[in-house]
Amino acid sequence: MKLTTQTAGPSLAFEESIEGVTAWPESDVVPGGGDIELLAYTSEGRLLALLGRDGGAERAVGELPQALDDSKGIVLLARGRALVVAERYGLRGFVGRWSSEAQAFGDWALIEREDYHAEHCSFPLALMELNGEDCILHSTKWNQLEVTAIESGRRLTKRPAAENSDESEGEEGGIDYFHGQLYMSPDQTKFVSSGWVWSPYDILVAWTVADYLANPGATGTSIEGPARSGYNWGRPVTFVDNDTVAWGYNVREGEEEDVPVDHPSELVLCSVSSDRLLERIPFDHFYNEASPCGEVSGGLEFDVERQRFVAFGSEHDTVVTNRAGEVLMTSPERLHGFCVASQIGWRVVAGKQVVVAVLSQDAGQ
Repeated sequence: MKLTTQTAGPSLAFEESIEGVTAWPESDVVPGGGDIELLAYTSEGRLLALLGRDGGAERAVGELPQALDDSKGIVLLARGRALVVAERYGLRGFVGRWSSEAQAFGDWALIEREDYHAEHCSFPLALMELNGEDCILHSTKWNQLEVTAIESGRRLTKRPAAENSDESEGEEGGIDYFHGQLYMSPDQTKFVSSGWVWSPYDILVAWTVADYLANPGATGTSIEGPARSGYNWGRPVTFVDNDTVAWGYNVREGEEEDVPVDHPSELVLCSVSSDRLLERIPFDHFYNEASPCGEVSGGLEFDVERQRFVAFGSEHDTVVTNRAGEVLMTSPERLHGFCVASQIGWRVVAGKQVVVAVLSQDAGQ
């Protein structure tokens, strides 16, 4: 198994900078999508199609009604015919649909969230399909998520009138939880929000999509685990199967600083439905010794087909392990994202180049 890289320098970017990249693994089944593997968002609000394995930029495939504030990062997600791009720690975003006639994304709709500690929470967003409709799960308030059908704009979450009022924040009708980055189960029946509560203290909370649609004011299920430091609502999280969540943990979060440990970081696996801690796997690929609060950092994906974890990050080498956490491959490439469906990773260099990394298809068990 190996990770091979090449650099793409999109000629269409001109003086623009590349502010976000995401994979589009379903492009080959979307009419007109062709063999696009990666999508890039530029500082001028344009979308570029990248052929990741060929290292080139084919064409512009859409432009937002107005550029977003990218000074604190961009969230960019694509699934099926849907795409969303938003200010990571800001208040606005746009969701659009792929037009097979124009071979571009368009029909943009604005999404917004309220400004209450938004600078501390990555804009909570997820794309999914419900009853054949492309939908978006998105925050409107610090403690509220909504589900919206993208084509019609119809709100699928139903809330009592009192819960929609400003008086609901932190009081009856609203949950006392700051939503953060969202993670969907492979079958799209459950999701986890990596957020926090005062004072602050990070927690992972899970819902089933069906229960959330029926009662969006429900508090959800808090995923229990070992003692935590409190400042890790950006910790690595991924679903291992439709009911099991794995999350990165630094054992020093629950110990005194001078206590020796054999493995500074672990993966903690928990069942969503039963709220049980299933196992703790040594996983020394997240711990940052320079962190003042013992945070773990980086990205984490689980390849269900090949039963292997892929850990990556701008501060960490890329590591592939089996289900038990045994290392199968280590690469010095430091990636900003990875898609298990296409086995492609990427990072942006100086805003002008995209380094594309392709993981070999070896079984690697």
